Amino acid sequence: MDDQQLGPDGEAALQHGRELLAAGDRDGAEERFAEAAELGALDAPWRIAQAYLEAHDTRTAAWMRRAATSLSQPGGITVDPDTLPITTIRCEDYEVLADQVWCVAVTDCDPQAAVAALRAAAPSIGQATEDGRVPAADQIATAPYYANCTWVDETKLTLTLDAKDGVMPMLARVVLTVLVAELERTGATQARLHTPRSAWPLY
Repeated sequence: MDDQQLGPDGEAALQHGRELLAAGDRDGAEERFAEAAELGALDAPWRIAQAYLEAHDTRTAAWMRRAATSLSQPGGITVDPDTLPITTIRCEDYEVLADQVWCVAVTDCDPQAAVAALRAAAPSIGQATEDGRVPAADQIATAPYYANCTWVDETKLTLTLDAKDGVMPMLARVVLTVLVAELERTGATQARLHTPRSAWPLY
């Protein structure tokens, strides 16, 4: 498929990127993925991070950073790039995916609004699945993996998931979008979401 056949279609670019990635053309896939994001394919950064994850490619971490910031609203609720970050480690001559840090903090807004949003977000986040859904209660038994334990620290204004450090960009999307929606519901016009450095692994 050449550029003329592809056309200005973000979805086609994303699909072509996945095909190139599956064929082992990682540089070609990156070009198509960048095009898909630029053309506004639906949830492009998240889906690209997922594609790289399935290919066991460390570029998943960089696309997770890009995905997180895609939720930022200039002058409003912002999401730091290193929110729910995916970490990598060096293994001999290779860099490999390590884990994902499942803690998000809310700052730069009224603490009461932050607590209300964190409390309201926790039930849905606790049912969110690794494929990026919040299934109904009667569908939980057959749902993919989900972090069935969450806890809110009202002093530190954080929400933490027991996700076993698993790398799940689509689950991260649900966590952040639900929390942003709950902040908006409280009337917060400004806030900052980030993952505290204290939550990161020590390696």
